[in-house]
Amino acid sequence: MLGNKESRGYYSTMYNDEIMMLYLLVAVYYAVKSKPIVASVFLTLSLSVKAGVILLIPGFLGSIQLNHGTIKLITCLIIIVGF
Repeated sequence: MLGNKESRGYYSTMYNDEIMMLYLLVAVYYAVKSKPIVASVFLTLSLSVKAGVILLIPGFLGSIQLNHGTIKLITCLIIIVGF
């Protein structure tokens, strides 16, 4: 894809998408590894880079509620809002 002139022009103007996706990927990894507090820190880092991650917050918080309970959910909410 990077050999195409049009695609190369598109990928050169994506300012911080790669960094945001790296933080988001690490957040998903830690969420799968049952470390929701670390995952919420990385979700907050990706949110600080680009605001498009805000669409993933309901699913992320719902999975924390389902898998870890209300106390971890409140802790993660404090971390996300605090940063």
